[in-house]
Amino acid sequence: MMSVLIISALPAIGALMIIVGMATPLWSLDTEMTAANVTRHLTFGLWKLCSDGTCETLPSHYRSESVMACQAFAVLSFLTSCSAVVITLLNMHLYLKRRVTSTNLLLTASVLCSVAALFMAICLLVWGIQASSDLAVHQKSYGYSYIVSFGGLCFMLIAMFFLLTIRPEEGYLPIS
Repeated sequence: MMSVLIISALPAIGALMIIVGMATPLWSLDTEMTAANVTRHLTFGLWKLCSDGTCETLPSHYRSESVMACQAFAVLSFLTSCSAVVITLLNMHLYLKRRVTSTNLLLTASVLCSVAALFMAICLLVWGIQASSDLAVHQKSYGYSYIVSFGGLCFMLIAMFFLLTIRPEEGYLPIS
C-alpha cells in the first residue's frame, strides 16, 4: 500500500515543481550599472523581469523567439504533467476501491511523465543555450526557478521509471 502511495505522489511532486518553476521570476540573474553608477540587480523569468524587487511583465524587446519557445515548452510540460497527475489519481482511485488497477493507465501516466520531462528538458536547454543570451544576461547565472524546473524534470523521469516497473506483487494487477 505504501509503495502505491509513494509512486502516485511522484508525478504530483514533479508537476508542482514545474508549476513553481514556471510561475517564479528567477530563471536568470544579472547585475548592471546604471548611468548614475548604481548597481541594479535583475532577475529574468519566463514571463517577468524584476529589477531590485520590482517586477513587471517581460518587455516586448526581451521576448525573442527563444524566450517564446521556452514559454511554449514550459506550458506544454505543465499541461502534460497535470494530465499525468490526473491519470495517476484515477489509477489510485481504482486501487483504493477495487485493489486492482489498469496497466493501461500506468502506461499512459508513464508516457505523459516522459513527454512532460521532454518538454521541460527542451525548455531548459533553449533557455540555457540561447534565451539568456537574447535577454542580454552578461553572466550565465541560473536562479532557483530554473533549478526547481530541473527538479520537476527529474521527478517526472523518476515517476516514469517507477510507473513502468511496478510489479503485480506490489498491489497492481492488470484489468482486462
